[in-house]
Amino acid sequence: MTSIAAAATSALRDLLAREFETPLAPETDVAAHGGLSGRVLTGNVPQDLVERAPTAYPSIQVYCDKLSNLQREKFRTFSGKAHMVADIRSSAEDITATEASLQSHTDCLLRVLDASKGDWGGGRFYGGGYEVTFSPMKRGGLNYLQAARITLSLDITLD
Repeated sequence: MTSIAAAATSALRDLLAREFETPLAPETDVAAHGGLSGRVLTGNVPQDLVERAPTAYPSIQVYCDKLSNLQREKFRTFSGKAHMVADIRSSAEDITATEASLQSHTDCLLRVLDASKGDWGGGRFYGGGYEVTFSPMKRGGLNYLQAARITLSLDITLD
């Protein structure tokens, strides 16, 4: 089952890395906030551990936090959902810049997801739904740190 989670995480990471290297929405001022090229990481790593290593902001961390084998197709090995998470972390020296960067990158990521509805290959299908949660700003990173968590579900069917 862990290979299913790893494959789903890799698919989401590849999608985001590909799209952020060639911005999907030119009207979004992502370039003014540093872009995200090369900063789409995998792994469910708590912020306090991220802070201990050299970190470039903004960054996106993607991971699968839950697999549900719902057995919709009875004779398949796996027929269910992978619950995916993309954590965007933004940091700057002042509050306004931190929030503006986070909002801009969140909007861009949501545009990527909206444009990526459908078949992702390998038995993975994205229906288009997601949920966004913003955390309160706190001390950290360059001075101030804020994060957004985007959760989504992939339908997965494997033989």
